[in-house]
Amino acid sequence: MCGLINHKDGLKLYYEPLRVPTFFPITNAFNCKQEAKIISLVGLVLMVIFGGLHFFAWFPHFPTHLEQASWRVSTLIITGFPLFILLCMLLVSIGVAETAVGLFLFFILQLIYFVARIVLLINMVINLRSLPSDAHKAVSWIYLIPHL
Repeated sequence: MCGLINHKDGLKLYYEPLRVPTFFPITNAFNCKQEAKIISLVGLVLMVIFGGLHFFAWFPHFPTHLEQASWRVSTLIITGFPLFILLCMLLVSIGVAETAVGLFLFFILQLIYFVARIVLLINMVINLRSLPSDAHKAVSWIYLIPHL
């Protein structure tokens, strides 16, 4: 693990591992909990950004109302999941909620998140059956490049 070693002469030496073992868990990558919290926070922010990108398809045409509703619900779930996980982490860290309750909620929410991601993926493939007519037009790229 990485960290500081107190040397007998009062010197503090920094050391790093020579290699990272296969299937090395990210939470154990550092001795310091601060780095693990920062990595988790960055991951959650990236998850919110990824979920937020799906809001661009909030208003376009969907073939059926069910497909539109499933897209919207799944988008809300994959965007809200990281925010709820952040809230659970905060409640566990300040001692309001127990760790067992937080872990149970975390695993249940992971299952819901996984299902929402699968629904979005299936929805994307299903919507290929009813593309607008402009999607089938051949584009003359030579007119779109100004320097040619």
